[in-house]
Amino acid sequence: MTRTIPHTAEDELRTTLGSLTEGRAWASSHWAVKKVREEAGYLGCITAKEITRGSNGWHPHTHDVEVFRDPVTPKVYGKMCKEYFDKLNASYVRKGHKPMVKGIGVKLDIITRDSDALGRYLVKLQETGVGLGNEMARGDLKKGRRGSLMPFDIAAYFLRTGDAAALKLWHEYERETKGKSVIRFSKGLRAELLPGEEEASDEDLAADGEGVEVGRLANWLYRRVVTLGLEAAVLRSLDTGGFAALTELLTAYHLDTTGLHGPTQEINPAGVDNNVD
Repeated sequence: MTRTIPHTAEDELRTTLGSLTEGRAWASSHWAVKKVREEAGYLGCITAKEITRGSNGWHPHTHDVEVFRDPVTPKVYGKMCKEYFDKLNASYVRKGHKPMVKGIGVKLDIITRDSDALGRYLVKLQETGVGLGNEMARGDLKKGRRGSLMPFDIAAYFLRTGDAAALKLWHEYERETKGKSVIRFSKGLRAELLPGEEEASDEDLAADGEGVEVGRLANWLYRRVVTLGLEAAVLRSLDTGGFAALTELLTAYHLDTTGLHGPTQEINPAGVDNNVD
């Protein structure tokens, strides 16, 4: 399920992101939504927040994977579509936002392990080079839809051009998302899905780093990779072919591989990128 909020170019991210968060919470606590979820056998939800910037300003939205004990019937699905939209829309209107457009503000798809919808979704992700986990959790590896920018696109644009307006947008994004989680399991869902597996804290995961360093990119080369939108391709090449595959990828895009270093080589911090426009 995808949920968003009506917005204009003048709206600050604080306003739209805050209203989206409050609206989702208010709708989820409404008795009508609770009732239809109970009827559907609702177990919980995994929510990922995503923010893009376009000609109409900041566009915050959420991707929600709701988990149910049994397949959702067409009748219950219809009720869910109505209640989810109506209650979220009511919250927005109460806060002074424009009403949502049906079919846009809230989109629900029923997906099962063997459904055509899941197949189409996975094919779409494979074509874009982004896995299901990355679609939910790794906004930094995604590119915005046509006409929109992901926050890291904005940061890359500033690094490339020095545009003060882009830096201002980046600072706004940093300020309004600081301390907020990107992905979250509803209470009890993780234990339901992964019984017997203890959840590690962020600190534990950070301390348990067993990654192997296969190479490093100089800052100027990384900026070129970002400019060309090759971040995901770089990771895929390392996963499939290691250092040699990464060298081949950079060469194919006519990038100067003198900025690519093996794990034991030192990177010259004063390196100059002669290819930066």
